Amino acid sequence: MINDLKDKLKRLGVVSQDLDRIEEFLQIRKFSDGELLTKSHYGLLIIGSGRLRVYTIFGSQEKTILTLEKGDEWVICQICTQKSLQLELNLQALGDLEIITIPDNIFRGLREKYPKLSEYILTIFAKQFAKSIEVASKSKTIPFRDRLVEFIKNNAINGSIDITHQQIANHLGVTRESVSKNLKQLEKNGFLTLLRGKIFLKNVK
Repeated sequence: MINDLKDKLKRLGVVSQDLDRIEEFLQIRKFSDGELLTKSHYGLLIIGSGRLRVYTIFGSQEKTILTLEKGDEWVICQICTQKSLQLELNLQALGDLEIITIPDNIFRGLREKYPKLSEYILTIFAKQFAKSIEVASKSKTIPFRDRLVEFIKNNAINGSIDITHQQIANHLGVTRESVSKNLKQLEKNGFLTLLRGKIFLKNVK
């Protein structure tokens, strides 16, 4: 993953001296499932393994904006986290998460020095913005039970998922009561089996 990053930066015009400096300050950080990432300015962030949930809070309800998968990139810089912004984003590890980062104080200088890198950052923003729009669109156009089934299927490992009803509600931006009601109906219909903090899939298609 690190070599892939260096190759990409090289294609964007970053010279060997700066690549060596990047490798010197490159950071690999690990987080446990459910752990919240600090408000530190990470600069360029790449998902090495696991997934990263980006969410905000409306009133007392969490709303997932997007989920970053292995290999996804994101830019978290000072201008992105200023208090003047109306929308405060929170970061949470899904599963055991490993991220690779170039600190903001290093990455900021690279952006100013290399125009192609600045242009590439815009493509990262555009890609993640499109993903967030897709998430928002699904929440409005796809029936909740279908979204619930899709979420369970996408997050299950070997036919099961360790998760509480409240955690599902947080991901999907609904109430715990709504999640519980629909899960019980799915269990009644023979799609899954519910245990405390765990869901076993049977015939979810």
